[in-house]
Amino acid sequence: MEIIWSRTANNTYLDIIEQTFERWNIETVELFETQTNQLIRKIQRYNHICPKSKIEDVHKCTINKLTSLVYRIKNKNTIEIVTFLFNKSEHKY
Repeated sequence: MEIIWSRTANNTYLDIIEQTFERWNIETVELFETQTNQLIRKIQRYNHICPKSKIEDVHKCTINKLTSLVYRIKNKNTIEIVTFLFNKSEHKY
């Protein structure tokens, strides 16, 4: 399946990388990137691997104890990464 990123996903991903670098170090950023890429490959292979959100027709996956990824299955060929978020933040997912 094709993976596409929403504009929000791009922005929130970069925000998380920036904040992670400011708070910790480059190794932590690289770990986050690796974890994210591994999760996206799993989602690409197993579309329903993460639980559905109660609010919208999206799935929410935990990347690590601090961050999560939200995605939706757009059609039989496309998965859209909707957003990334800090788990302790206020959000609708």
